[in-house]
Amino acid sequence: MQTGQIFIITGGILHLLMGFFHTRFYSLFGWKNVFVKMERSQQRILYTIHLALLLLFFIMGLLSIACSGPLSMPTHTSRLVLTGLTLFWMWRAVWQIIYFRVPGSKRFHHLRKMHYTLTCFFFMLGISYLVPLVIPVS
Repeated sequence: MQTGQIFIITGGILHLLMGFFHTRFYSLFGWKNVFVKMERSQQRILYTIHLALLLLFFIMGLLSIACSGPLSMPTHTSRLVLTGLTLFWMWRAVWQIIYFRVPGSKRFHHLRKMHYTLTCFFFMLGISYLVPLVIPVS
């Protein structure tokens, strides 16, 4: 197995873990209580976007694992897919740092741990798709 394939499979596993993490959002973030305060159309939009993202994570995870060989080859299509995934996850890591900044008080200690864990997780996802783009195929 080539190094590029190993990184792509790692990205696939991380995608699946992200999908499973998203299945916990409803209870983790108390969406039942949040949704009651929202208009019906807003509920549907948020829930639809979340389910679509969840489905996309599972699809990209399975695709990365099942097609790691072809994705690791330097073809135009594989390079587009890997570049897109790299850019998406690197953007998401930077967005996590900038947009989800956690206050410094002890009260937010658990959120700070999640913030840094997710930031690292997003960078790992980006790197797992970047490496096959920059290393030569042997």
